Amino acid sequence: MNKTTINFLLTLKNSSMSNKEECKIKLNSFSLAILKILYEEGFIQSFFRKNEYTYIKLRIHENKALLTNLKLISKPSKIVTLSSLELRFFSQKTRFLLVSTTQGLKTGVECKNHNLGGQLLFIC
Repeated sequence: MNKTTINFLLTLKNSSMSNKEECKIKLNSFSLAILKILYEEGFIQSFFRKNEYTYIKLRIHENKALLTNLKLISKPSKIVTLSSLELRFFSQKTRFLLVSTTQGLKTGVECKNHNLGGQLLFIC
């Protein structure tokens, strides 16, 4: 994961922790792919691009944003890779995993179904 992606994820987490409903971020293509997955999984209510910025509306449940528990696992100094067997040990009901595999970005459930391993990016 590069610096831009880490800044994107930390901005989402900080906006969630400060109870903001929206945030404005510049994105690269990798961060946009992560954003689309977060939208499909229900962590993001909506997003749209205007000029060079992307405006993101966070999903809030019971006065708490869903991304407050986001925890970065892989960093440039420490890359965490897991095999398909190791990914099965994580609880899929309480945690959301995002894994960078050879077939692209996949959630923990998709990795389990396709028997894939890869670099664990973050847990939410």
